[in-house]
Amino acid sequence: MAKKNEKSRKKVLLISLQKAAYILNVSLPTIEEWIAERKIKIRNNENNIACIDYETDFGKLTYDDSRIERSHKDIKIYLEDCSKSDIDAIKVSINRNIEEYKGYISLLEEYHRSLTVNYDLLCDKTEVVAALLIYLKIINISHMFILSISEGINSSLILVRTIDEAVTLAQYFILLKDDSTCQNDLKRWYHLEKSPSPSECRKKVMSALTSGTPFTYEQVFPLSDDIYQIKSKSVHHSFRDCNELLELEIKEESIHIKEFCYKSSNVFRKDEIIEYFSSIINSVMQGFIICFKDILEKEKLDNLVNITTGISFKDS
Repeated sequence: MAKKNEKSRKKVLLISLQKAAYILNVSLPTIEEWIAERKIKIRNNENNIACIDYETDFGKLTYDDSRIERSHKDIKIYLEDCSKSDIDAIKVSINRNIEEYKGYISLLEEYHRSLTVNYDLLCDKTEVVAALLIYLKIINISHMFILSISEGINSSLILVRTIDEAVTLAQYFILLKDDSTCQNDLKRWYHLEKSPSPSECRKKVMSALTSGTPFTYEQVFPLSDDIYQIKSKSVHHSFRDCNELLELEIKEESIHIKEFCYKSSNVFRKDEIIEYFSSIINSVMQGFIICFKDILEKEKLDNLVNITTGISFKDS
């Protein structure tokens, strides 16, 4: 009877501190302060990732007036820090990063074109051709994203999840090519204009990528899933995503709306988007390596590996 009761007991739903901070629109140090003050209780999930209880502590914070006050305080600190920044230096950095990422996408374009000459993209219905066609779209969207961030269009973030899902789909067709479900999904993709579930693709790709590595799927996937869900906020027109189209300033010690970002966002937000996009560029290039490492010339493969390693450790 005891075992039956254990099985029927409701599983505690946990949310990572990083994800909680993002949704609550407060800084991670604020979450850590609340834990130190015993306002909320920290819990480690099965992978030893610091979390809080979704239904109790997190739910309590979402409607707490003090949380709103703290959110405004953290935004004020952020604005004050931004006001001390060298605007001209930031603009130079933004332009330099944009040119760097343009170069990486153009390089992928060159390598992609060199691979396509060996395949009949109009008639072949293989996993490699599917990945090549998907990467044609990935490169196209990446160019569009760079043009958008060059103009400082905040809502260009809506493209991020599209790029991520396309990279995952290409990897899925390559890595799971011997799986019967994947084979059926490939046929449906070609003939019925239907793509498999992005979440299922992510799980299977993550499982394949972590097989034989020091990190298990159970350790890596929750972190990956948190990042994916945060990226999804712009797709679902969440409150925070809409709210970030307000350009704010400090007047008389209070936060005020300076401008509505109908077109371009302020320079600081643009800088954040570009830093965020560096991880997407890296993901696109790593996905290209995973998909085409068996058919890419060694010199080109080594070059991509060196570049992605450089991006991964750029700020370390």
